[in-house]
Amino acid sequence: MEIYKTKQIKRAIDKISEISESKVSQEVCGLLGKKKDYYVIQECINISETPRDQFVLDPIQYVLFKNEYEPIALFHSHIVGDESPSDYDILMSENSCLPFMIYALNTKAFYIHVPKNLDVDIELVKKTQYKIEENKHDKYKNIRNNV
Repeated sequence: MEIYKTKQIKRAIDKISEISESKVSQEVCGLLGKKKDYYVIQECINISETPRDQFVLDPIQYVLFKNEYEPIALFHSHIVGDESPSDYDILMSENSCLPFMIYALNTKAFYIHVPKNLDVDIELVKKTQYKIEENKHDKYKNIRNNV
């Protein structure tokens, strides 16, 4: 799938919401990362048998991404409900040691669940959270963070 690159984290966040809004009948998933001085967003194929209800990211896509870029978070959308992580989201985030960045179509808001043990640079995660909060407006209302 296509890789989007930008030097501005705000544009990366906007791209994630754009990808999420492009598919209203199934959850989208992808990866946010960094390489040198730019951010990268890769939409991944949702291989779930029930993509309307959950996402499953192909582990090969993650390994290939991690070999090329420094991961920041795994992102996915919620097509119903809000941006709160499900019990499954929390479990998968904790098991993978990756932050889960959730965008809700209903609320147009993000939530980042940060696991107790991280396999990524916490400063990049905090910068992402800060930029989401800094750019609060109608598109990013009701943002809640847990770090």
